[in-house]
Amino acid sequence: MRDADEFLVNGSIVLPCDKVCLKERLAQIKGNKLNSAESSVINMIYNFNDSYCTHDSLPRSTPQSPFKQAYTNRVSAHNEGSEDIEENLIGGKFFEIDELKNGSEIPNRPGLYCIMLRKGVTLPKEFGKIREDGDGIIYIGKASVSLRERLWEEELNHHKAATFFRSIGAILGFLPPKGSLADKKNKKNYRFSEDDTRKIIEWMRASLLVNFIEVNPGELNEMEKALIGKYEPLLNITHNPTPSKALKAARKKCVEWANKI
Repeated sequence: MRDADEFLVNGSIVLPCDKVCLKERLAQIKGNKLNSAESSVINMIYNFNDSYCTHDSLPRSTPQSPFKQAYTNRVSAHNEGSEDIEENLIGGKFFEIDELKNGSEIPNRPGLYCIMLRKGVTLPKEFGKIREDGDGIIYIGKASVSLRERLWEEELNHHKAATFFRSIGAILGFLPPKGSLADKKNKKNYRFSEDDTRKIIEWMRASLLVNFIEVNPGELNEMEKALIGKYEPLLNITHNPTPSKALKAARKKCVEWANKI
């Protein structure tokens, strides 16, 4: 494989600590996705010995946090098939929002994210029934540029406009400040007051679990559409074959209130 000498440092082979990074780089060198045999060999190498040096020749001596260990063990979707993406995203370990440590645990890479209700938490029945085979999943989204920015900054903390956050707020009965969009060009991206935003964030931390995986940008649109179509998450409208009419109405009410003079 040409250019493979980039993994030689002082005559020794030095691999990245993250096998996903290695797979991605080898696929670039190869000019095509790794086949199943090549991917399996890499998996076997990393499973056999977890004491590699980083590419700057520093040994990985600092223990990983339990979060990092769990994430590293389950995420390898860069060059895997759609079944692996679904298994890692839907069937993988979900995390409490407080485990994300102000977003520092979320990769600054493209990917998919999934949000589910904690057991025992319910939403108003008028918004629809959560599918039993979905195990509490209420939203599936994509991050075209950065999971950290999209999921943490926008969806979970509303630092910027966010579809999921707006939907949760509407379902919980909150309204944006009256007339807050009246003089804005975008008449739909309503936001809640600072006090209401804090209340929604507190509810989410007590009520939700999240999961996310890195995914090749070329697969994002197709996988998001396919997973939403299969699981029909309650808070997804786009690509959902059974979108909630009550959710649409609640969001419309928020838009109208935010544009009311």
